Amino acid sequence: MNWKSIFRCAFLIALAARAQENSAPSAAGSDPFVRYMESQGYVARPFDFNDHYQIVGKIRVEGAEIDCWHDTGAPFSYMSERTATSVGLQIQTTNEVIRGPSGQLVPGRLAVTDDLAAGEIRFGQTPIMIFPSKPGREYFDGALTLGRTELIQHAVLIDFGRKLVFLHPDGSAPKSLRKKLRKLGYRAAPLVPLGRLLGVDTLLDGTPARLGLDTGSSAIFLDKRWVEARGIPLNVSTQTLNGIALAATPVHFAAVTNVQIAGRSLPVPHLNSFEMGNIPPEEAGLIGNLALHCYSAILDLGTQRLYLPETPAPSAPSY
Repeated sequence: MNWKSIFRCAFLIALAARAQENSAPSAAGSDPFVRYMESQGYVARPFDFNDHYQIVGKIRVEGAEIDCWHDTGAPFSYMSERTATSVGLQIQTTNEVIRGPSGQLVPGRLAVTDDLAAGEIRFGQTPIMIFPSKPGREYFDGALTLGRTELIQHAVLIDFGRKLVFLHPDGSAPKSLRKKLRKLGYRAAPLVPLGRLLGVDTLLDGTPARLGLDTGSSAIFLDKRWVEARGIPLNVSTQTLNGIALAATPVHFAAVTNVQIAGRSLPVPHLNSFEMGNIPPEEAGLIGNLALHCYSAILDLGTQRLYLPETPAPSAPSY
């Protein structure tokens, strides 16, 4: 074989390799939804649930990678003073008093970062509320909690079944998503303003109930007054709640065995109920991550819709 033939063979092998590379399947594999989102320019970021069933991914703050929680129940993003100091943020004192993550009122202190990123997605200038690091609050150290303001502003989409967060470089909401998900067998439930939260309409054993969407919460919790007003039986429990602010709150079991959203049913053994304090009268309680994972729900904060599939993913847990 002469040099011309060798060169020609090498050239053809290179072309074949390039063609194979271009035709290789995407990281989405055969999942049509992930492929669709990637075709629209979205980046998928994996997350997992911690022991309290909160959404935990990764984020870079001032170049340091730390845990990132996603909490639609928090109006602002926050972190502990110890975490802020460890990543090099400059903390400023404000004249405001804010309610901290465990329910306490604390002097408002603020840090602003221009260096906040999840993979290749940059968030731009982001204010972060800082609360004191004290014994008993170590649970919050080493993490940034992205609150509702940032999650909506950046049109974050949380896929509870696939355990993926989708972000777009320019922060735009996905176009034609409702049409695409309808073809994949999902039903849409619009989110509605509900006091300080976004809410979703549900049926609890056939009784209409509007629940606040709280992705900082582990499960479904009902306001005890709402339960009593509708004559739903309550049983006293010795159970304690996972939430720090609610650890000392007496918990009851409400005799509810089915939760329905957009025609999709979720069997439950019962729902926890306690005195929730100052909440809007139309708010029956909160719906958190365990229920959304059981449903394999998709939460689109850009267009403020909750999508539920006809059949939850095989890996979805029981409530």
